[in-house]
Amino acid sequence: MYGESPGRYVLQKRIEKVAEQIRITDEAISQIGYQFGFESPEHLSRAFKKHYGQSPSQFREEHTA
Repeated sequence: MYGESPGRYVLQKRIEKVAEQIRITDEAISQIGYQFGFESPEHLSRAFKKHYGQSPSQFREEHTA
């Protein structure tokens, strides 16, 4: 239905929620990752970089005022 496995779809949505929180809060990226079910900062970083092509901290630098 979505052109991908249910697990990949859920992971993609979790990463998008992390990105949204990175944009709107100053909360630590690792804490945001834990809130959305990532087991470690490394796990979040790998998944985020695969999805967005940059680390969560680079994303924050580019997408916050």
